[in-house]
Amino acid sequence: MSTAAQLARLKDMYAKGVLSLEQGGEKVSFADGRELRTRIADLERQLQAEQGMAGAQSGISYPAYDRGTR
Repeated sequence: MSTAAQLARLKDMYAKGVLSLEQGGEKVSFADGRELRTRIADLERQLQAEQGMAGAQSGISYPAYDRGTR
């Protein structure tokens, strides 16, 4: 599970032009800025989905219809 802190850290890395990070004995490296931006976008989507599920309703949707008469 990703956290907002991880996302913030990656965005900070990108802003500084840093492509590798070592923390707690774990090293993460990205080939280029594009790969880092892709990971940032993936994390953003994942966090949005998690937040959406936390506030999700029953999942029932009600379609709207238009007679098409004018």
